[in-house]
Amino acid sequence: MKILLCNQYFYPAGGSETMFFKLLDFLKSEGHEIVTLGMISPKNIKIDGVKSYFTKSYLEQSNFLRPINRIFNWDAYKITKKIIKDEKIEIAHFYNTSLISPSPILACLESKIPTIKTFNDYEHLCPDSSKTKKFRFCRNEMGLINCLTCDRSFVKTNIFIVIYYNTIIKHIELNIFRRINCVAISETIQKTLDQSRIDSKLIYQSISLPKTYPKLKFSKKYFMLVDCQKKKVLTIY
Repeated sequence: MKILLCNQYFYPAGGSETMFFKLLDFLKSEGHEIVTLGMISPKNIKIDGVKSYFTKSYLEQSNFLRPINRIFNWDAYKITKKIIKDEKIEIAHFYNTSLISPSPILACLESKIPTIKTFNDYEHLCPDSSKTKKFRFCRNEMGLINCLTCDRSFVKTNIFIVIYYNTIIKHIELNIFRRINCVAISETIQKTLDQSRIDSKLIYQSISLPKTYPKLKFSKKYFMLVDCQKKKVLTIY
């Protein structure tokens, strides 16, 4: 099968990339032909047997058009249409692609390509992706009043970003995700997607256990007391 895998970073940058490359290697080992789409970067790696395409981030384009490019990156759209046509793509899987925009997904929908999106975090569901309020997890759906009254001391709430997320992102970008197959990597992310009326399948991410475990040496011993019922750290000694 010819599969398009898309992630904004095509180099080891974090957990999303770790799982992206693990999936890529697994699909290759199963005999599938993989084509990738990522952002242009000097850090990008090359993988034998994988044909890779790269596009500009919406942040690298016109500042004036940035709010539009966040939703529809024309460069990414054109490249995805070319990939679908030239590579005869049969299925597409998107990981963390917020810096690319949903335009490649729209290209897949137009070509009637079965499309999957894996949610690894709250990037599309919270104006600053943290989904926290008063140092606790915010269990409310993204909403204008809720986000404007967010009082996290370590994040300066930008009123323009809050309004943008609660209008353009909430009513346009999230609507695109409602048209495809979505995957949540945790129950919390799935419940947050449910709040936004995005159906998803819960699939936990796998890990590779090491054959030997490193010996850890600490200069001091620390103890943490946690209230499991209130899900709160009481103190650290």
